[in-house]
Amino acid sequence: NKAANGGFCSWTKVRLLPRILSTKTHLFSYKDCRFRVESDKQRTARVIVWREFEVTNSFTLESSFYGYNRGTEIAPLEIEDYYRLGEALIESLLEYHYLLLSIENELIETRGWLKPSRLISLTGTPAAVE
Repeated sequence: NKAANGGFCSWTKVRLLPRILSTKTHLFSYKDCRFRVESDKQRTARVIVWREFEVTNSFTLESSFYGYNRGTEIAPLEIEDYYRLGEALIESLLEYHYLLLSIENELIETRGWLKPSRLISLTGTPAAVE
């Protein structure tokens, strides 16, 4: 997936996988994703891979060692949570692959732009916190 300079196509593609993952598990928060390259992140591996090798989906998946927000409380992370997150990530990658195949022509026709409502209809809404 080499589309780092692909305009709206890059904008759309880079948001699809995180949106899909957020629908699979409450352990991943789409609203906490940052898609900007801040000045202090210029020398990180994900930014260098994105710029130098033009890999659109170069991400950092960050996790707390302590816990995550569950409503108004902090829930401790258990080993099983990491396994579930890994499973959700693999399922999301598979879904992302098939989703891109199904919307390839639409992305070409719209030069990569999917309206936010279309993006939501394709990927669903984020998972509810348990």
